[in-house]
Amino acid sequence: KKPPNELFDRFANIQLLQNRRRMFSYRLQKTDGTVSDGGFGLGGEKLEPGDTICIILGCSVPVVLRWKTDHYVFVADSMLPKFMAGEAVAGMTGEEEFENFLIK
Repeated sequence: KKPPNELFDRFANIQLLQNRRRMFSYRLQKTDGTVSDGGFGLGGEKLEPGDTICIILGCSVPVVLRWKTDHYVFVADSMLPKFMAGEAVAGMTGEEEFENFLIK
């Protein structure tokens, strides 16, 4: 019998689902402005539409940031099935542009 889907398989046994987590959908926008496919992830209960998911070099998980007038604030950590094991940096060539984030 086929499993329901990949997303279900990845999240079915995670206890965090019961610990005030919220499922969200996302789409990828690279620093060059191109938009590609997205997916689904898990984040904290305080997520709001328009929050930004960031892969920050040195962080062990993707983080959710919210833009305020002149800076970002940390909202929550997140779980993204396609970005939890180094996939975000695996294909880097050294020619990528990076964005700086002022987080308070």
